[in-house]
Amino acid sequence: MDYLLEPERFFRAADVIGIFANALIGGAVARSKGFDIIGFVVLAITTAMAGGILRDVILGTTFPVAVTDPWYMSSAVVAALLAFVLELDGRWKILLAAGDMVALGCWSATGAAKAAAAGLDLLPCIMLGVITAVFGGMFRDVLVNQVPSVFGENPLYASLAVVSAFQMTLMLQAGHYRIGMVISIVGCTVLGLLAQRRNWILPSAASLTLGGLVRVGPNLVRRIDHAEEPAMDIDDLDTGVLPRIDPAATSSDTEQQPPQAKNNDKPGT
Repeated sequence: MDYLLEPERFFRAADVIGIFANALIGGAVARSKGFDIIGFVVLAITTAMAGGILRDVILGTTFPVAVTDPWYMSSAVVAALLAFVLELDGRWKILLAAGDMVALGCWSATGAAKAAAAGLDLLPCIMLGVITAVFGGMFRDVLVNQVPSVFGENPLYASLAVVSAFQMTLMLQAGHYRIGMVISIVGCTVLGLLAQRRNWILPSAASLTLGGLVRVGPNLVRRIDHAEEPAMDIDDLDTGVLPRIDPAATSSDTEQQPPQAKNNDKPGT
């Protein structure tokens, strides 16, 4: 039992859980795009291991753990095959959302732990924790020609990784590795699922800065006050918003206009 409670075993187990969950999500994206088995494997491996590989490259590791530990690659491939043969919809979506949040907590904590073990300070530890947690999903979105979802207008995700990596670093400094890991996993899972259910999102710059309100004028104010109104087109910033023309009203006005009398007078009469 003591063997299972060693911190290094917790680190590896959390990493493998995160890899498997993120690889399933990558496979689900591949299915939504209609990819073949190669696309499934590539997206699964990218989603699962790109963040960890970039972290290890930044830390100067000779070989990233993703290519030296057989559990990592095999877990991603198995998850890709499962996603290929199983349609991950319905109840699977709930499990995928929960697995994604578990992975977010696992990876932000393990990334911060590796950075702390390398002797880095607080901010680099937080940065590497966030990179480990979100870079795989960002790279996956780029591969399928989508704007990375962590850039905004989506429920809280990267911000949870920041908080998780921050508390993990503090717990490591206090000597509470396992407590920090549990807080990261449980906290990200609970808060992440609540954010998705209640649609908690960070405000955009335009909704906070006075310059944004002045630049686009009253149209943005109406958009903020009345969310049901459509967003202003980018062309409206230069040319102004033209009033909407009602064809029915126009035709009725035309019908009510009396016909103009024709001038049949001939010159010289």
